[in-house]
Amino acid sequence: MRPSVSIVALGRSFLYLGAATFVLVILVTLAGCSAGAAGDDVTLVIGSESDVEGQSAATESRECCEADAVKKRASDLASFTSMPSDPSEPVIPDVPLIDQEGREKRFYSDVLEDRLVLMNAVFTSCTGTCPMQTSIFASTRDLLRRRGDLNVQIVSVSLDPITDTPARLREFATQYGADSDWLFLTGKKTDVDLALESMGLDAPVPEEHTPIAVIGNEATGVWMKVINLTSPVELVEKIELVASVDARQVAGR
Repeated sequence: MRPSVSIVALGRSFLYLGAATFVLVILVTLAGCSAGAAGDDVTLVIGSESDVEGQSAATESRECCEADAVKKRASDLASFTSMPSDPSEPVIPDVPLIDQEGREKRFYSDVLEDRLVLMNAVFTSCTGTCPMQTSIFASTRDLLRRRGDLNVQIVSVSLDPITDTPARLREFATQYGADSDWLFLTGKKTDVDLALESMGLDAPVPEEHTPIAVIGNEATGVWMKVINLTSPVELVEKIELVASVDARQVAGR
């Protein structure tokens, strides 16, 4: 039995399609050889329209992430502040303060000099953000200990040195597991005020203080201020940045 007209037509269609495909392959091959001889790269994308759109979306997503990373880096650099590291400069006074164990600590030479520092200002009778800030510092300290590669001096300076005696600070510090790598400092009000002012952490009314933390690398003169209500993981990331950034990047921001 002879095949129907429709089957014959279909067979011819496949024949024509095969010939066209063969010609297309020859043309692509020749184009590739020609481009290769000229030293150019040839990219042949084979797939459906949705595949191409998916590749395009992935490229756009990657470029977006890269742009976000650049913006974050720029934002981080913009948050740096400049504080002179020379102890003779009045901006960082070497005033005597007292820690939670009753030991005298010179603010510059014993606390800041040549150290990577994470610092905030709290007071023991605070019912606002101080407990949260201190808990965040405690969790940050635990993360730093587990890492073991960042030697950070953590410091909390009292905003109410008249009330916050060393014994009171020790009791407060014990609640958060603080030890030798976390100093709670008090002292004469005039000395404490000078220290807080030099870090931009002073508050005439303690109850109205802003929850700010200062991260500094005194050896390089690189300093950063952050809102101290962020996650411990983000604080560690900021500490890493301060520890690694070139001071010239900050100067040229």
